[in-house]
Order: sequence, then C-alpha cells, then structure tokens
Amino acid sequence: MVVATKAGLVRTGPHEWHPVGAPKYLRQELELSLRRLKLERIGLYQLHRIDWVLALVGG
Repeated sequence: MVVATKAGLVRTGPHEWHPVGAPKYLRQELELSLRRLKLERIGLYQLHRIDWVLALVGG
C-alpha cells in the first residue's frame, strides 16, 4: 500500500485558495501530515500547484 497526500494550497476564505510553495512551509505540512496519519513516511507527496511567485524569485 502506498499512502499519498498533498500540500501547497492555503485557504484564505470561502472559495479562496492560494499556492504556497516555500520549502519551509511544505516541510511543516509534511510533518503535520505524518503526525495526523500516524505514519513514519509517506510514499507520495504531491504539490497541489506551482507557486509562481516563489518560482519567479528563485526561492
């Protein structure tokens, strides 16, 4: 069995989602997913959407 989850979007209001691709944020979300799912590792971790603001500044 492979467990998959994803991150990279933040909900700021009803029907409002914004991409967040900062490595520090993604790591934090991964750690929270591991805790919530009570796992030591996740086989597939997906990025919802590329954060173009971060991609353009090279962050």
